[in-house]
Amino acid sequence: MNHSTKGLIYIALAGLSWSTTGVLAHSLMGHHFLSTEVAFTRLFLGSLIFVLYFIMKDRSLFRIGKKGLTLTLIMGIFTQGIFNLAFFKSVSLIGVINATILLYLAPIFITFFSALFYKEKIQFIKKLGVSLSIIGSVLALTGGLLNFENISLLGVAFGLYAALGYSLVSIFSKFGLRDHHAFTLIFYSFLFGMVVIFPFVQIGQILTKIDTPSIFFTTLGLGIFPASLAYIFYFKGISTGIDLSKVGVMSLIELIFAILLSVALLGEMLTPLKIFGLATIVFSIYLMNHSKAK
Repeated sequence: MNHSTKGLIYIALAGLSWSTTGVLAHSLMGHHFLSTEVAFTRLFLGSLIFVLYFIMKDRSLFRIGKKGLTLTLIMGIFTQGIFNLAFFKSVSLIGVINATILLYLAPIFITFFSALFYKEKIQFIKKLGVSLSIIGSVLALTGGLLNFENISLLGVAFGLYAALGYSLVSIFSKFGLRDHHAFTLIFYSFLFGMVVIFPFVQIGQILTKIDTPSIFFTTLGLGIFPASLAYIFYFKGISTGIDLSKVGVMSLIELIFAILLSVALLGEMLTPLKIFGLATIVFSIYLMNHSKAK
């Protein structure tokens, strides 16, 4: 198996791992977990798994300088702490599919921030991709009926912030990866994210809710798949030297699998117009990654 194929497999596994976030969170919230408790649990277990990984693989990954701590503090607050709170609150208010659709407005924010901070030119094809992403999201979110009485605007607002926080991971990481290993950045951002969420939870209440084997394994899955394993797969894929323009495939895989899991496991409904909106989003992601390749 060549490096390119191996890299694509790792990237696909990362996307598949991240796609389980909404379904696992929805299952826990159906068992009376609060969205804040789900957010804290994800970061806590994710951090614990990275600790074990560092101890077994390379303890030097614990080392970080003052600049790294400052950066991961900012990342922890905005891209982990507040992001997790916003996304899981959005899931609880408007459902997994709608929250996931809003999350994939992140490329719009990435395009804007890249132009603002890195002076990247916004090509016509990228502008077209952004426009189609907005149109597709509106169609997928509303089913073509612009009647917002049946959808929580607060849930939409949380979903939009989640997209913003998701996009900031790429922006901040570009600074941090110059001096630190990706796993180190992720681990410390998880820790600081936990500190942000900690005042809103009571550990004792979380433990009392893990009262059946199925809830235990669902909770463990939230820490393993979307919190730690996804990042490990992602950066293993990057380390193979795969063309970065192909990494956008992960966005497509994650979105598609997240929707399929929501329909299959949670019984969420898709209308023809919602499907058309999702197809438009998929095409817009392709266009924006195609512009990167060019």
